[in-house]
Amino acid sequence: MKSAAVGKISYIVQLNDADLLSELKTVKGYEKRKNAVKGNALGLLKRDQISDSNVGFVYFNSIVGFSVKIAPGQAKNLLPDKSVKSIHKDKVSGGSGTTTR
Repeated sequence: MKSAAVGKISYIVQLNDADLLSELKTVKGYEKRKNAVKGNALGLLKRDQISDSNVGFVYFNSIVGFSVKIAPGQAKNLLPDKSVKSIHKDKVSGGSGTTTR
């Protein structure tokens, strides 16, 4: 497993998994939808041998994805995965407290 204890950054990973998107259309309940996305996220990280990640928020309304703290090199390694639509650094813009991704 790849390890990157130093220099972790928070990223938003937007998923593009057709099976997951289809499943979310039929799954009822907040916890079940959250668990479906989180399970997909953990599977993705495991496939890419990222064992020391810290999955944060899970998104399944306006976007489907998750936040994760990983090293920049690990984020770059996730991008070629066909279930990943995009990866962006998670950041807060100044002053207003609005989170932009």
